Amino acid sequence: MTRPVPGPSSWSAVLVVRADERAETVPLRLRAVAAALVAARPALPLPHALVVVDDRPVGADPAPVDGPPADPPPLAPEDLVLPGAAADVPVTTIRTGGRGEAAARNAGLRSATTTWVVELGDGALTTGATDALVTTLAAAVADPGAAVVRPAGSARVVPRAAALAVDGYDERHPDPAGPRGAVPRTVDELLHGRLDPLAADLDARLATGTGWRPAVRAVLFDRDGTLVHDVPYNGDPDQVRVVDGAREVLDALRDAGVLLGIVSNQSGVARGLLTLDQVHAVNARVSAELGPFDTVQVCPHGTGAGCACRKPGPGLVLRAAAALGVAPWECAVVGDIGADVGAAVAAGAQGVLVPTVVTRGREVALAPVVAADLRAAAAHLVPEALPPLRAAG
Repeated sequence: MTRPVPGPSSWSAVLVVRADERAETVPLRLRAVAAALVAARPALPLPHALVVVDDRPVGADPAPVDGPPADPPPLAPEDLVLPGAAADVPVTTIRTGGRGEAAARNAGLRSATTTWVVELGDGALTTGATDALVTTLAAAVADPGAAVVRPAGSARVVPRAAALAVDGYDERHPDPAGPRGAVPRTVDELLHGRLDPLAADLDARLATGTGWRPAVRAVLFDRDGTLVHDVPYNGDPDQVRVVDGAREVLDALRDAGVLLGIVSNQSGVARGLLTLDQVHAVNARVSAELGPFDTVQVCPHGTGAGCACRKPGPGLVLRAAAALGVAPWECAVVGDIGADVGAAVAAGAQGVLVPTVVTRGREVALAPVVAADLRAAAAHLVPEALPPLRAAG
């Protein structure tokens, strides 16, 4: 019988850069991955994309506007290109801030768009390893309804949608609880590898449909375009105009005991278009109009600063969670553009997109949850705070 071959758009690869890994090792790993994937053709088509998850720690404190960020520099774009015949495979990167293996794997799952995600482990993609990957992906293609995590040498084949439906890997236990490269116990493990404890837990929850994520304890809102109408680089409190219904939604969340925060990019500071004092004055007016916020986190850096706080980086969300005394996975982020959702993915929070006229169609298509307005977003996240509206009549 002919073995089914995965289509070129059916799988993506995820490579995790661990917290203690040096940046200069990344291009070496990518070259090895590219060579192995090219050698595996045509039995294994090249992946739809490669997601590099950078889990090196980021700074806990905001960096000065006029100084270098307190974070390690991002991976260089020239180091994130697969060489040779694999050069057409797009490579994207996401920073997760040193939150551990479970969080890094989840960021890869949430960043991919394909049916299957191949998580490349620590082991090299040798000929035997790629043979195991070909066999394992073929088995997944042949049985697309099977919601199981399949070991493939040092890699894993994960059904993305099914995994995300049970919240992915349990981030409350961030790292595998056992030695990597454990001795195989059966012939099947010898040929295909074995699941580490994190993957075994996910596989067990896939069988029962059981998630792990607790209830939302904090909702972090983008400011401009979400809570207030966007005025580019606004430094004038008198230009603040709140979005209709925002105060009602926020008060309902407060009454339900939910912590509230603002996470806002303000690159106008770095551009010299406004000062931090003006940003604080506008934030004060927003609080006067909408009620108090439990934390306000601002990134004043420009797009090229290399900081991890500018959304879609995780820094603002991680700082807000720390200030509120909650875990990142107990937070949600609500915003109007893809960078807001991206920050949620990077930090391990839930993300809800509330589109406006500036939201791009692709951002809407890729968002995990899209809400018509702030009320719908809050009702999705905290149903007990805002029951659904009754139909007229």
